[in-house]
Amino acid sequence: MPLSFATLYGNIGFTGLVNDKEVSLFKSIQDGEDNIKRVIEGVDLVKDMESLSVWASLYGYQDMGSLITNSPYYIGAGVKGSLLSDIYYTVRGNFKTGVSPYTKTGEETVESALILAGMGAFSIDWYMNIDKDIIRMLTPSMSLNIGISSGDSDLDDVQLGSNSDEALESISLYSPMGASGPGVVYSTSNQNLLYIKYVGSVAPFKTLQVQLESALFMRTVSGVSGNSDVMSDATGNYLGTEVSVSANYRPFSDLGISVSGGMFIPNKDVMTSGDPTGMLTAYVSLSL
Repeated sequence: MPLSFATLYGNIGFTGLVNDKEVSLFKSIQDGEDNIKRVIEGVDLVKDMESLSVWASLYGYQDMGSLITNSPYYIGAGVKGSLLSDIYYTVRGNFKTGVSPYTKTGEETVESALILAGMGAFSIDWYMNIDKDIIRMLTPSMSLNIGISSGDSDLDDVQLGSNSDEALESISLYSPMGASGPGVVYSTSNQNLLYIKYVGSVAPFKTLQVQLESALFMRTVSGVSGNSDVMSDATGNYLGTEVSVSANYRPFSDLGISVSGGMFIPNKDVMTSGDPTGMLTAYVSLSL
């Protein structure tokens, strides 16, 4: 398995810096493609202080039964706290390392390259606690999120273990363990990506909350990314802009109605499809 929990947990406990309540072990078995099971194991350490929380993590995964032996490790750290009574921040990052096999295009020999990749994210949330009647009535909030993940201009595919035109000494493309990304309409994972996202929210009535989101997406470097519609040989890095609006209506405590819609406007010089794409969804929840 990727991690030796007995050794890892013992070493953490031996330092005397943490107790059992601050350390948690994690194990998950997920079904993947072609009946290949992915086993994810990790350890989280969380230290809560008076005005902030600090955490560190070590995760590893292995695709059991896969012909490609790829067992990377994720070393993460972060801090969150408050700047003022109504302003909160979060800073986090992940460093990914390990060894990945690959084959050069037109050859059958399997080579290996060291993985040296990472990501970072920053968010700040302002819950406007201002002594004004209109502010107290609308309960507005604003959030700014900025994230970046490393890319690799030498890779031909985002899947590690695929072909490459050049010999690789190292791989700098970051690949998250999960497939979800920061976009609402624009579907992409956090690979070779720089995004800036704004979220604003107001509640004009006690039963209604309206939220506006806007996000800008760019590639970190020219090359493959988490969305297959991106032309890897394009020279520009700006991918597009997304705007979405959602409304959550809860007339009763056991009934909720949510409607959301949005549009992504791509950069036609980088994306294979230059046409805007839209999304409209509705969701009803009822508790009996």
